[in-house]
Amino acid sequence: MQCITRMAQGSLLLLAGGIGACTDVPVPTTPDAIGPPSSASRGIGQLGTQGHGQRRFEARFGAASRDLPGFGGYEFDDAGNMHVFLMDTAHAQRARGYLASHEARWRRSAHRQGGTERRIIIHQAQFEIAQLHQWHELLTDNVLSMRGAVFTDLDERRNRIAIGLLPATYDATKAAVQRELDALAVPRAAVTFTGDVTLAMDSCDGTEVICDPKLPSPDPGTEAPADSVAEPTPDPSYAEAAASYSMQYDDPSVDYFSEPDPSFSETVAAECTTLSSRCRPVLAGTRIQYAVRQPNTGTIAYPDCTLGFPARLSNWRRTFVTASHCSGYAGITQGTGYYQPVVAANGYIGAEYSDPAFNMMQWDPAFGTNLRAKYSDALAAVWASVTYSFGRIARPYGYGTFGTGSQGQKGINPANPTFRIVAELGYPNGGEYLDKVAHSTGWTYGQVDATCQNVRFNIRPTPEHPSDFVIFACQDFVAAYVFGGDSGGPVFFYVGNNVHLAGILTGVRRQSTRVTGFSFSAMSNLEADLGPLQTF
Repeated sequence: MQCITRMAQGSLLLLAGGIGACTDVPVPTTPDAIGPPSSASRGIGQLGTQGHGQRRFEARFGAASRDLPGFGGYEFDDAGNMHVFLMDTAHAQRARGYLASHEARWRRSAHRQGGTERRIIIHQAQFEIAQLHQWHELLTDNVLSMRGAVFTDLDERRNRIAIGLLPATYDATKAAVQRELDALAVPRAAVTFTGDVTLAMDSCDGTEVICDPKLPSPDPGTEAPADSVAEPTPDPSYAEAAASYSMQYDDPSVDYFSEPDPSFSETVAAECTTLSSRCRPVLAGTRIQYAVRQPNTGTIAYPDCTLGFPARLSNWRRTFVTASHCSGYAGITQGTGYYQPVVAANGYIGAEYSDPAFNMMQWDPAFGTNLRAKYSDALAAVWASVTYSFGRIARPYGYGTFGTGSQGQKGINPANPTFRIVAELGYPNGGEYLDKVAHSTGWTYGQVDATCQNVRFNIRPTPEHPSDFVIFACQDFVAAYVFGGDSGGPVFFYVGNNVHLAGILTGVRRQSTRVTGFSFSAMSNLEADLGPLQTF
């Protein structure tokens, strides 16, 4: 029996052994394919109640909701203090004792969050977190069916449900949402609205309706000398083959199942000087590229993304994970070929193998089709005959300023070229600090300022799926610098040379043209879609 999933203490994957445990999975004797998630017709509210969304709520707040009267949730501040909401603050002493003994995550070392003396601070709540959760699950389907909706969120930092709306239709959509609240008997006082946030997949590929040209150029920040090295460019003569969406993942020269893996290597080549360089072995956090034929013009484009991390699937396939929208079409496995660092004959590293389909939601009369949702913007691609570094992430010289102020360094430190993954963080808590490494903006970090949002993204319609948007359920957000091409990059909790893998970067959040952070799909979400992943 082989232990597939390893998790950090207190993190989520509710497998057979419980939180923090791993599941014994037999090593298969044949390479079975990963099947798509169930396509049974059900809404996000039903998916949340019956599946991963409910498990994640239960892991974070379930026990405290049952054991503490009037418990309204908690979040962390910049110093690592836990802020707890209670309907009746007379229970403050009981809550402090309970959370200090049961919530190990709040005591976890956070080197950037000040000293070791961290407090539990009590605040007056207006709503119990369990009741907010029920209301949120009840209204999400209908709200995200509205044209002007952007996201819904159980906002534990404010003891409310938060709903994001497009600025252009803010008033009309808000009125429609309030009518829905009244019909569902959800108090209007339990809901807050914002109209100044937009979300976008950050890769200008064939998935998006429009590649947004309005994002500012990356702030150069503080760069190491290696950052000035000229970046490779794609080879146009290889374009037709690369854009065929029929790359082969069953390479007879590759032994996919032997143990140990002959392709593993921890020796980083001298040519791997930046996150955009050719790196063999291939490193997580470095530039990857694919080719896509633009639907309107027929021309071939070369979108940039970032390799998230190598992983073994439950059928023992050796793969790497990146963003689902970094492919010919999100949610459809087409065999998209991937190259590192650019599309060229000597750059091929693997092909799309499992891009889980969107689950069908409720019937949408406006489109005459089903709405679609899944938990992660992620796919798995099988390796070609190349060496790669398993359980490692490229390590630049240094990180950028906290938050969205500037990009980080992109030059890889030859004296200490990688982070080692030693654990997985199943889901984040509000207020925690997380880092990411991605080829466009390097190593940046910031604070988790929204958790488990259901977000709506526009996509390109197809004859099979005429609806022009999809929903990614239960996504998390970090207020850190990001730019196009960072999609798919690894997100992690930084503890020096070692890291706890938290997920992959999926999109840009902005106010007007100002970047305010990135979205990411947490490890628990990735495994809800892709199945158990071995990452170290």
